[in-house]
Amino acid sequence: MNFKIDTKQKFYVIEPELTQLTANMAEQLSIKLLQLANTEPYNIIIKLTNISNITMEACEILVNCRVTINQQNHSMVCCNVTDTVLEQIIAFEMEEALNITPTESEAWDIVQMDEIEREFDN
Repeated sequence: MNFKIDTKQKFYVIEPELTQLTANMAEQLSIKLLQLANTEPYNIIIKLTNISNITMEACEILVNCRVTINQQNHSMVCCNVTDTVLEQIIAFEMEEALNITPTESEAWDIVQMDEIEREFDN
């Protein structure tokens, strides 16, 4: 599976270069996400601009990945989701579990707010 990775100061932005996200592809993506979550800057934004179809199994894998990353006190946010994919995610009732924002800029804000929150909790 091909994807672009852009490293920022507080997070990675990962963008899959495919149009469909199936369970097998999501599994490959989750392996990479978990590797990145163990390497500074730890937090991850998944930019889903190119995805036009997602399966329920792929959503479940991403949700599990997000839970694991959150348990490590890091953040994972999805952004730039197409209307079609958002409708699918809503039909699967996973929109809140995936932490979806409309834009990459808003995803940045979520990650930064999470970082501040974690600093206050420590």
